[in-house]
Amino acid sequence: MSALSATRCALLCWSGPGCYNQCHVRKANRKLPEEGCATVAEIRAEAAAEEALRESRQIALAAAEAMREGKGEEILVLDLSSLSDFADFFVIGTGLSGVHMRALADRVQEKLAGRGIQLSHVEGEESTSWILLDYLSVLVHIFSVESREYYRLERLWGDGILVNWESAGWVSA
Repeated sequence: MSALSATRCALLCWSGPGCYNQCHVRKANRKLPEEGCATVAEIRAEAAAEEALRESRQIALAAAEAMREGKGEEILVLDLSSLSDFADFFVIGTGLSGVHMRALADRVQEKLAGRGIQLSHVEGEESTSWILLDYLSVLVHIFSVESREYYRLERLWGDGILVNWESAGWVSA
C-alpha cells in the first residue's frame, strides 16, 4: 500500500456511508474524504474528552452526595466544561462552622478516596471561611455562610450549567 493510500485509509468520512467502507473494503475505489471529515485521531480525542467529562461528572456527583450526607447546606454543582479550561465542574456547599466545614471536607475526601479518586491539592484546610479540594477537573468549594455570601461563586460563574445532582441518577455506594 502506498503512503498516499495509507493516508486515505487513515481518514474517516462522516458525510455518508461510503468513504470508510470504500477505503477499507473496496481498496481499488478509494475516495478522499470530503470537507469537514474528521481524522481517526480527532475522533478518538473527542471520544476520550467525552469519557473524561463523564468521569468528572461522576466525581462531582459523588462529592455533592458526600456533602449531603455530612449535612452540608446549599449544595450545588455547576458544569463549567464549556466555559473553563481549568475545571469541568464546581461543587459548592456551605458548612455552619469551621468544624463542620472540615468534617465536610473529610467526608468528601474519604468518599472519593474510597472510589480510587486522588485528591490533587487542598487549600484552606484549617480555614474557617473557605476550603478548596482540587480534584483537577472538579473543584469542591466548602464555604462558611459569610464567605459564601461574600464570594458568591455561583453568581460569578452564572453562565455555567446548574446540574440537578439530586435527581441525576446517582446511586450511593
